[in-house]
This record gives sequence, C-alpha cells and structure tokens, in this order.
Amino acid sequence: MHDEVAQPAPGGDVPAVDSWKEDLRRQFELWLESLEDIPETQELRDAPDLYSLYEELTALRNETRKGNRRSAEVFGQVGESLGQARRFLEESMGELATRSFHRSHPFRKAPRASGYSADEHASHRV
Repeated sequence: MHDEVAQPAPGGDVPAVDSWKEDLRRQFELWLESLEDIPETQELRDAPDLYSLYEELTALRNETRKGNRRSAEVFGQVGESLGQARRFLEESMGELATRSFHRSHPFRKAPRASGYSADEHASHRV
C-alpha cells in the first residue's frame, strides 16, 4: 500500500506533494466504495439510568471512606510499633555501650584481690 503512494521529491517539490495527496484520496474513495453496508452501531440494552449511576458513586464514596479509615488505623499502629522498636533499640544500645565502657575502662568498679574497688584503689595512690 505504501509503495503505491508517490513519495515527495527532495527539495519540497509541490507537484509531487499534490500527487501524493491525490493518490491517498483516490485510495480512500475506493475503500469507501468497497464497503457494502456501514455497520449500524448498537444501542446498549441495559444502559444505566442516572439514579443507578448516582447510587454506585455513593457506594464507591462510602467504601473509599472506610478504606481510608482502615489505612489511617494501620499507619497509626505501624507508627506505635516503630516507636516501641526505637525505644528498645536505644535502650539496648545504651546498655551495650555501658557494658563495653566498663570492660574497656582500666579502673572499672570490680573487686580486686586487695579488697579495694577501683575508685578506692585510685584514691589510696600517692
């Protein structure tokens, strides 16, 4: 089909463009003549009336509101859970830091063979 249509000549030759348009018009007219009957559009048998449309839109609005409420509840619960997890992690990190500090500190408070604590041992030094 595309081979039958003459291409415009390079340089914008106006008569070549006009012949291309005429060929396209001729092909379209032949196609129109080849159609015996134009199919009739069928009307919808069960077309909804305005009241049915309004009723469905109202139901959709109510379902959307319920869904939004549920989403808000879920996001609230997720927020609470994340807050609890954050507090737990902060407490755990603080406890780990305290334990790590006591292990690495040279004067930790632990009983020694002399019976003095690390602070008491430090204060008896001269």
